[in-house]
Amino acid sequence: MLLFLLGVGVPVAWSFAGTLLMLTLVYDVNLNTLMLQGFRSLNSLVLLALPLFIMAGYLMQAGGIAHRLVGFAEMLVKNRRGGMGASMVLASGVFGAISGTASAAVASIGTILVDPMEQRGYPRQYSAALLGISSLLGILIPPSITMILFAVVTQQSVVA
Repeated sequence: MLLFLLGVGVPVAWSFAGTLLMLTLVYDVNLNTLMLQGFRSLNSLVLLALPLFIMAGYLMQAGGIAHRLVGFAEMLVKNRRGGMGASMVLASGVFGAISGTASAAVASIGTILVDPMEQRGYPRQYSAALLGISSLLGILIPPSITMILFAVVTQQSVVA
């Protein structure tokens, strides 16, 4: 029922509500039991980390940490050939690892580096593609939101 409702374009919240209604009417499931089980599955300190990671990413963007990371990455690669692209990859990876999200890395590093790369002769499409790919480094470096969700779903230790 849930997949059908989602497939025909019903919003997610209404799809869950329709599925819950079907379970209570057709299968005579106790609504209190379903609500309690849903609350227990969402009542997790580990899942609390997800919105806090997103908030940390936005705070780092607003606080100017992204500018400092870009400056540090450019200092490391200096004037080497392709150095601006390498500094974008390095800064995106570090920022994504700190914030835990790829979208925060794209939003912060992209606003800082795409225009200067275009001024130095890089095509805008290349800069955008490099930014999109390099921002994915952040979800590969623990602790990222994706790894936390994986650990919660598979009932693994987040620390391990």
